[in-house]
Formats: sequence, C-alpha cells, structure tokens
Amino acid sequence: RPSPVNAIICSSARDTVGAAQVVIDMNKVGDVLIVGTDESPDIRRYVDNGVVTASIVRDSAAIGRAAVQAFSARRSGQKALAPLESGFTIYQAAEKSK
Repeated sequence: RPSPVNAIICSSARDTVGAAQVVIDMNKVGDVLIVGTDESPDIRRYVDNGVVTASIVRDSAAIGRAAVQAFSARRSGQKALAPLESGFTIYQAAEKSK
C-alpha cells in the first residue's frame, strides 16, 4: 500500500486554493503540508489559518519590467538578454506569541 500524502507543492494560485480546499474537505489540515504559489485573498486566509504552510510569491512587477526590456532590446536588433532572476518573497503566517 502506498504511503499517505503528507505534502503538496503547488505551481499556481489556482492549484494552491484547490489543494487547500481538498485538505479541508478531507479533514487533513495539519497532516498535509501545502506550499503554495502566488498570493490572493484566499491564499492569505489559508496561510493565516494554518491550512497552507507558505506561499512563494513571484515579483510580477520585476518580471513585467524585464519582459518590456527584452522586447525593446530584440526590437532594436540586440541579441537576447541574459536570464533574469526576478526574485520572490515567501508569504507565511506570523508566529503566534506563546
């Protein structure tokens, strides 16, 4: 028999919300660790309530700026720019006082 699922790594906000709802519906909150992606009011609520352990939030503004720069460079005939590390933050619940 396979081992029970004890962690879910999500690749989008939609996956994160869906995984959180399944864990709630199956009464597995605290038994299954969820690492989400992106940020939304639902994801913040799930993190704050301990359903989602943390969510990796991409820097969309930096990604957008890099896309505009790359488009402008290519349009001017320049070669492709080097890959960009746009950065991210991790949203997790604040530790509760003991």
